[in-house]
Amino acid sequence: MSGPKGGSLTVQCHYDSGWENHYKWWCRGAVWSTCKILVRTTGSELEVKKDRISIKDNHTDLMFTVIMEKLREDDADVYWCGIERFGTDCGVEVKVSVSPAPATPEEITGSMTSYLSDDRRKTNMLRILLPLVFAVFLLLLVVASLVAWRMMKQQKKASGTSSEQVLQPLEGDLCYANLALNHTGPLSASSQKKDSRKSASSVRANQVEVEYVIMELTYSNTGHLVADIPMGSHEEPIEYSTIRKP
Repeated sequence: MSGPKGGSLTVQCHYDSGWENHYKWWCRGAVWSTCKILVRTTGSELEVKKDRISIKDNHTDLMFTVIMEKLREDDADVYWCGIERFGTDCGVEVKVSVSPAPATPEEITGSMTSYLSDDRRKTNMLRILLPLVFAVFLLLLVVASLVAWRMMKQQKKASGTSSEQVLQPLEGDLCYANLALNHTGPLSASSQKKDSRKSASSVRANQVEVEYVIMELTYSNTGHLVADIPMGSHEEPIEYSTIRKP
């Protein structure tokens, strides 16, 4: 890009939508990282002028314009159209030369559209991916919480079932008691005298066989044991005989 000595050079730098309110600048120097910023916008469309260089942003046309006036031979150098942003700024290189012969001012247009478009796509991808990653993480957290809750519930249920199983065999146990009952009936005075003559063997014969009574233990809500004993017992009839000595 060339401009006449003593004349002016106009450079237009285009950008994509979304960068309207960012600062734009005009920088001089062959090395991008060490170039010197000569003039910078304020984020608005107001024109900013410093020495022989002015810069003006146009948010409607999505471009900013740099005008270099009263060109000198030492103005020939490498310049950059740049946009300030968080992190590393983006820009496009512009090589400026100054011709000695007078000429009509030439308008040179430099474009940053392709460079900013790629960067814009990366930014949009990050804006989409970050919420997506957060949503997936939140979903995994909810699933893990539900699984842990169900496991705790099953453990509580299993512990309750085991305690019931321990009590059930106790309720079904049967207790047996051996009761030896001696039955005697009312005797008359004459019978009592005769009974004194009975031998030990006849006394033993009067003893009733051993009866077995089934006792089942039941448990009340207070934990006390209650024994249900059948009210009636099956008594065998006793026969009495008189033994006389010859």
